[in-house]
Amino acid sequence: MKKEFAKKLFYIALPITIQSLISTSVNMVDTFMIGKLGEYQIAALGVANQIFFIFNLLAMGLFSGSNVLISQYYGFLVTNTGEKIKVYKNKIKEIMGYSMVVGIFTALIFIAALFIMDDYIIKIFNDNSYVIKYGLDYLYIVIFGYLFTAISLCYGISYRSIGKSYIPMVTSFIAVIINIILNYVLIFGKFGAPVLGVKGAAIATLIARIIEAVLLIAIVHKSTPLFVVSISNLKSLKRSFVKQINETIMPVVVNEMCWGFGMVVYAVIYGRIGVTALASIQICTSIQNVFMVLFFGISHASCVMIANKIGEDDMEGTKIYSAYFLKTALGIGVSIGILLFLSKGFILSFFDVSSEVYRSSDNILMLSSFIFPIRFINILLIVGILRGGGDTKAALYFELITMWLIGVPAALAGAFVFKLGVEYVYGLVLIEEFIKFFCCLIRYRSFKWINNLTTA
Repeated sequence: MKKEFAKKLFYIALPITIQSLISTSVNMVDTFMIGKLGEYQIAALGVANQIFFIFNLLAMGLFSGSNVLISQYYGFLVTNTGEKIKVYKNKIKEIMGYSMVVGIFTALIFIAALFIMDDYIIKIFNDNSYVIKYGLDYLYIVIFGYLFTAISLCYGISYRSIGKSYIPMVTSFIAVIINIILNYVLIFGKFGAPVLGVKGAAIATLIARIIEAVLLIAIVHKSTPLFVVSISNLKSLKRSFVKQINETIMPVVVNEMCWGFGMVVYAVIYGRIGVTALASIQICTSIQNVFMVLFFGISHASCVMIANKIGEDDMEGTKIYSAYFLKTALGIGVSIGILLFLSKGFILSFFDVSSEVYRSSDNILMLSSFIFPIRFINILLIVGILRGGGDTKAALYFELITMWLIGVPAALAGAFVFKLGVEYVYGLVLIEEFIKFFCCLIRYRSFKWINNLTTA
């Protein structure tokens, strides 16, 4: 079973990892390019990215919840024959259609909110007039890309469910190359283009997201009839099935939002410490995301593989797979942590920032490198094993309790009561990772997380 496990993990996780690396690398390139304009522009990009971060979490929660159901139904399809095949194929179409409609509606709400609330959204994070100006310049353009992001995420995550994660990887790669080229041209005014600064970065991002969505739509209609959703699929949705979908999806959405809003609260706290603190966090977040792409690749692969196994009604295989995943997470977490610690100084040397921003960033990355093994296991258990097993409520409770009862209060106390520097506040936040680790491990060892949703 080890060979089968390794083969599936490689086939599913590698494209997801490469796609994540591509996407996070673009964010770091954006930060690097805009960093050449100044610290206010970096801070503004950080604020604007927090808005997208919230939307992306909502969308990811929605489509990741759908992914659990699609993966389990697909696991049944590949190991069974008979009358249920057509029924289950229609259920996959209904799940996709429902989540797509909700995703697009969510994007429209975000677009409307920006134009109604205007600069009040930016002021939540930072009240510096330059940060507000540059942040709005970026948001007014890039916000329309949220619609296309919803479409891309829906199809991209669904392809993971059936083990074809290389398709969204390819489309993401094409979009990223376009984004980088347009960034260079439009931010700095190359090849006769005007110098647009942060507006140029926003235009480049919008165009890239449109192209990615169009490519995925074309591929789905040409080669993946299982994902082609019609109006009839939406009309055939029964209330009982919508209830079942929501029971699986909503804990994931709430989970992502609770975690996301917690991260936003952290960003607000860092922003109130000062522009220097906000710039340090933005730089470190971009760097950490690159180092964590393998974490998320393996975690998302584990969700699919665990769910497929449950859909196949192979409970013993599910337990064996989960144990393999935990051993893999520990080894990779230690290795990546060491790599980050050894390379942090070299990476930071590429950023044109003040000595204070450099020092804070160096300390934050050092703390991150130490916590990586535990953080990876937590991500694997929550995003992968518990969700793949259909135990989305337990994952929600662990995320909710540790962040909002431990992490956020610790950050607030550190910043506003004890007046600590940003690296010390960040260190206090990491306490939640240790508590989460023990909660998740206890749940895992009970095996109560294994639930076959196709028989519900």
